[in-house]
Amino acid sequence: MDKKNTNFHYASLHDTNSLIEILESITEGLKTGTLEFSDEESKIQLKPEGLMQLKLSASKDNNKNKFNLKVSWQQPTDLTTKGPLKIQSKKV
Repeated sequence: MDKKNTNFHYASLHDTNSLIEILESITEGLKTGTLEFSDEESKIQLKPEGLMQLKLSASKDNNKNKFNLKVSWQQPTDLTTKGPLKIQSKKV
């Protein structure tokens, strides 16, 4: 498993329709099991699986409105390298 830390950052202005297309692409990537983000400078591929943590917040302050959506998960680890579980008990 690749343990290298890789970050991808992107910021730009979009109208509602192009933002909907981006969110639909993310939804499709979740369905297929592969999310790939790229721009002219960098690229990252993620393989979402298992349980995912969802954090959602929204705020409205005068003319500034925003919502944040954060999804995170951990890649499964190979538990077979630790060997089988052994439990011993003694009667007193």
